[in-house]
Amino acid sequence: IPFRDAFDSARAGQNWVQIGHGGQTQRGTKTGDISVMAEGDISISGGKGYIDYAQIGHGGWDSDSRNSNGLTSMQNLQADGDITVISNSGDVTLQGGNGDAPNDIGQGSYAMVGHGGRSSSGSTIGNIVVRANDGSVFVHAGQNYQESFALIGHGGRDSRAESWTGNITVYAMNNISLLSTESGYDSASNFAQIGHGG
Repeated sequence: IPFRDAFDSARAGQNWVQIGHGGQTQRGTKTGDISVMAEGDISISGGKGYIDYAQIGHGGWDSDSRNSNGLTSMQNLQADGDITVISNSGDVTLQGGNGDAPNDIGQGSYAMVGHGGRSSSGSTIGNIVVRANDGSVFVHAGQNYQESFALIGHGGRDSRAESWTGNITVYAMNNISLLSTESGYDSASNFAQIGHGG
């Protein structure tokens, strides 16, 4: 699900792509397994605008479970379901948003496989499997944008939860590469991670 912004990023934004229930600021519990399979490459890439994230998983930017039964949104269950991403003959790539700051406004253009998202709230449950059966797995943060992280796991930057639960399996025939931001105009919180949290 590669993202390509067709407009000037200073005017565009909140054009996210997602496979999973929810979306930006969506409330309530989301359940169900997610399976994504391809013979070739699988690309999960953030865009060039504000909140132009790309995610395979339930939740999204600032999503949470509703307060109920005297529990806070952090204590309630937000998402439940296993996630499987498999490329049989290509690479699996998570790429945070890149751009030519300060002209681009791309804060929060993250790439993620997992439930939750930037500023999400609520507990999440589910195993995560990412496989490149005949290729490599790349988990690379973006440059020049704040919070354009790359994550395999539940949670996300500034996410809050009582618990993130589930095993994570990442397999590649060739290489597994994690790369945080090396340089950039304004690239705070551009991390690369395999694991819950963020």
